[in-house]
Amino acid sequence: MPVYNGEAFLREAVDSILGQSFADFELIIVNDGSTDATGALLAAISDPRVRVIENARNLGVTGSLNVGLDAVRGRYVARLDADDIAHPERLARQVAFMAANPDVVLLGSGHVVIDADGNPIERVRRPMSDAEFRWTALLYAPVIHPSVMYRAWLVREAGLRYDEHADAEDYDMWLRMLAHGRGARLGQPLVTWRRHAGAIGVARRRQQLATTTRIALANVERQFPALRPYRDKIARLVALHGFGSEQPISWRDAAACLGAVNLLLRSFISGAPRPLTVDDRIAVTCNAALLLFGAVLRKGRLHKRPLLAALFLLRAYRFLPAMLSLAARRLTVAADP
Repeated sequence: MPVYNGEAFLREAVDSILGQSFADFELIIVNDGSTDATGALLAAISDPRVRVIENARNLGVTGSLNVGLDAVRGRYVARLDADDIAHPERLARQVAFMAANPDVVLLGSGHVVIDADGNPIERVRRPMSDAEFRWTALLYAPVIHPSVMYRAWLVREAGLRYDEHADAEDYDMWLRMLAHGRGARLGQPLVTWRRHAGAIGVARRRQQLATTTRIALANVERQFPALRPYRDKIARLVALHGFGSEQPISWRDAAACLGAVNLLLRSFISGAPRPLTVDDRIAVTCNAALLLFGAVLRKGRLHKRPLLAALFLLRAYRFLPAMLSLAARRLTVAADP
């Protein structure tokens, strides 16, 4: 947990960890040269599981994250920001999943989004398999940083560190971790993510979106060199899905994004590092469709133009067989006693 001038929410964040049902942990807090009451709040904590590291100078959040990684002694690394809240079962559920799935190196969870006053804004509950995780990672970070747990050997043996020159340091880190094993996301909301004006992700929205686009394009071209001629279309697709990008898109851009999804989806399914099961193919195709539809309807303002929205959906007929198959499978499972 890195913190800089975090007096407003720090105690609540720390208490949410100290109150975990899973008690065998060490909480490493890196105080990044705070000038408010953060230091006094940390000094007042008497729990022996808390270890405070004081930076000699302000390193920024990414530098402080790496200071924390250098101090890690456990089997797993879990992240939480100093303005967020971990639900009481967060560590227990994630540790149990990691222990039962040794090939998973990176695990996220669902989350609840609140504002500065604690009012709920959104709830994300959908789980992700490795295939869905990797597909989503082609466009943006598939998990929020405060929800993740990953294996400490990635830090100690593989030498992974956060890139201190990247605004989207978490997204960059996740892509490098996926070279060492599987990713997954639990559906249960195990963290509360506070969105407020002082949050890093809000203050650096524009920079993070630009960096995310750069990282995503480099990753796509590395995995699928044949898609390099379609770089501009894929860049529009990444920007469409980007957090913080609320600029309305034109009908032409929406059509270009649809074409880019089809290209990317074919390359992903044929070039997956492990053969995809039928269920994986269906899930990834539906994931691609739902992400695209949601982004276009919202940012294309098509929800205000129902006829244009219907036309767009008709152009996406390639997704219909997979979506119908997924619906049929879910109905079969629901009907099975």
